[in-house]
Amino acid sequence: MKIRFSSLVFFILFYTISQAQIPQLWGTNSFGGSFGIGTLYRINGDGTGYSSSYNMSSGSTYGTLSTGPGNILFGTTVSGGVSGNLGSIFSYNAAQNTYTTLFSMDSFSGYYPHQGLLLASNSLFYGLTSQGGSANEGVLFSYNPQNGIFTKLQDLNSTNGYYPEGGLAEGPNGKLYGVATAGGLNSSGTLFSYNLSGGMFTVEHDFIFAGGFSPWGKPVLYNNMLYGMTFGGGTLGYGLIYSFDPATSTFAAIHYFNGTDGSAPTGPLCVSPAGILYGNTSQGGANNGGVIFEFDLNSGVYTKLHDYADSTGWKPMGGLMIASDGNLYGNTNFGGANSFGAVIKYDLSSGTYLKLHDCSVSEGGFPRGELIEYNAPSGTGELPSQHETITIGPNPSSGTITIDFKHTTAPIHIELFTISGKKIWQSDYLSYPGSVNLNEPAGVYFLKITSGSYSQTGKLIFY
Repeated sequence: MKIRFSSLVFFILFYTISQAQIPQLWGTNSFGGSFGIGTLYRINGDGTGYSSSYNMSSGSTYGTLSTGPGNILFGTTVSGGVSGNLGSIFSYNAAQNTYTTLFSMDSFSGYYPHQGLLLASNSLFYGLTSQGGSANEGVLFSYNPQNGIFTKLQDLNSTNGYYPEGGLAEGPNGKLYGVATAGGLNSSGTLFSYNLSGGMFTVEHDFIFAGGFSPWGKPVLYNNMLYGMTFGGGTLGYGLIYSFDPATSTFAAIHYFNGTDGSAPTGPLCVSPAGILYGNTSQGGANNGGVIFEFDLNSGVYTKLHDYADSTGWKPMGGLMIASDGNLYGNTNFGGANSFGAVIKYDLSSGTYLKLHDCSVSEGGFPRGELIEYNAPSGTGELPSQHETITIGPNPSSGTITIDFKHTTAPIHIELFTISGKKIWQSDYLSYPGSVNLNEPAGVYFLKITSGSYSQTGKLIFY
């Protein structure tokens, strides 16, 4: 379903300029809190402002949060719901502190989703369940946030892959990509696609032990290529990093983990605009608690950046994210002062690892998903005198979007990124007038506006 607006009706996205050095991050805990089944939490990039914003009472969540219509958070739970404690889709309005169960999973529709939702370019959410469906081995589904309709799109099985542990990614070719940890031709998992326009599900690659066994996480896109990791297999059995070219169906192992430099990755990769992959492993390294690493796609060089340790957080289940300040942020599933995991930061400019917060029973612990950068609505605030509200609209757009800098006197730098993190446009504006038209193909993009020491990043959708 496409949402269209007349020339008199717009969804206007109001950007208030916030300090780039201190991003606001949101995540999920799978355990603890007031009801013992986890929390939704927020924390600032400097470690201040930690808050258990919502204590889960209707199911525990393993996945990453997503932003959706109305600047509301959406996610999934692996328990709760009204159909036998099988999980749910939920929304959370941070401004009103309102949690809503939107859909309850059942055995036919699929249940136990282990990751969050992807908001695709057609304004629908897509996700995977680890069980349920006709073979009880998981399903691919869509959810329409406008009308609340849940649709099972594909049953997963031993032939096309089953038990997915990650999420989905959208490619520039109008297809969704994901991985299943088991099944397929070699019983080692599959990489699959789903065509949004035609509804065709295709197994793109069957994993085999020597070429990587049991892929976790989700693929990440960069320059029209997919990148991901397998939990095991490869030359030494510790897992690997792979690339896949959707245009030619070419699969390649680009790094084999050896244990010392990490092993058993379970989360997704993230990629910088410069073409550097960053990720976690859940095991291996100096303390066998996992590592932070980078892989430069330009040079093919792998570098271990940090060995996780029990006292400062270790054995991460999820991946890392690159925030607007250029640093890496994530969670560890275990370790820290209370042994319930930690929120962590890795400063890429200085090579410094920092534990931002120790998870606990009372505030929530055992975080599994990734962090997201999300500026929660908190009412109307005043901006520095040289800045005024910047209006952007329409959003979603049919391909042209206007950025209006009325009354803004400070110089402004604007950058447009693809969903994979590749910068495709930038421009500088010294003063008003500064309206600009952007014409890009259908898809999800990120717009970053910087003015002095202030910055704001937001999602744009072209259809």
